[in-house]
Amino acid sequence: MKRKILSILGIGILSMGLLTGCMTDAEKELSMADGYSNPWVDIDGRAGGRYVIINYSGGTVMDVWKVENKVVNSIDGSDGWEFVDSKGVLNRVGGDALVIRCDNNDEIWNRYEEYHWTNKPQT
Repeated sequence: MKRKILSILGIGILSMGLLTGCMTDAEKELSMADGYSNPWVDIDGRAGGRYVIINYSGGTVMDVWKVENKVVNSIDGSDGWEFVDSKGVLNRVGGDALVIRCDNNDEIWNRYEEYHWTNKPQT
C-alpha cells in the first residue's frame, strides 16, 4: 500500500512538472550560476540587460541593485519583481520598488551605486 501511494505521488509530481514545463526566467538564471552567459529571453522577447532595481520602504531607499546580463521579471498576480543579482542570489521585491532598464544609457547607469541598508552601527 505504501509503495502504491508513493508511486501515485511520484506520477502526480512528474505530471505537474510536465504540465507546467517551465521555470521562471529567474529560476533559469539561478540555475546558470555563472552570471555571464544568458541564453534565456524574458516573456516579451528581450534578452538579458542592464537594470537598476531600487527597493524603498516608507520612502527610504533600502536596497539598490545593479545587475548586468540578467532578466528582471514581474511576478504574476503581484506587484513584485524577481531577478538574480550579481552574486547569484534570487531576489524578489515588491510594493515600493523601481526597476530601470538602462542598456544603452550609461548616464542613468552611472548615477547609481549598489547599496543595501543595514542596521549595524557605523564604526
